[in-house]
Amino acid sequence: MFVKPAEGLKVRRPPPSSQFLPAGGAEVNLHEAGMYWARRLRDGDVVEVEPPSVQPAAPAPAAPAPSETAQQVAADHVAAAEAEIQADTEKLATAEAAATEAKGAAQ
Repeated sequence: MFVKPAEGLKVRRPPPSSQFLPAGGAEVNLHEAGMYWARRLRDGDVVEVEPPSVQPAAPAPAAPAPSETAQQVAADHVAAAEAEIQADTEKLATAEAAATEAKGAAQ
């Protein structure tokens, strides 16, 4: 059964919870805690209401397509990373050649 507090009242749930019933109401068990809710209804502390209709969740909006600016920025980052890798590769090749030459000269 779905109930909400009568106008202007705050109604607690039965122990052990003792939390306040939300102003918009909540689903309760009529026989909970020795007829607690039946007494609240009889005394006018709560009123039985129709539960709010459950709205289906709206689908998440599709992610927007990347803008040309974002695509250009990404392409620029990739190009910069590739240039850095190429420079490091050339430095490594130069260092290896120097090491090989030094090893040959030492023999």
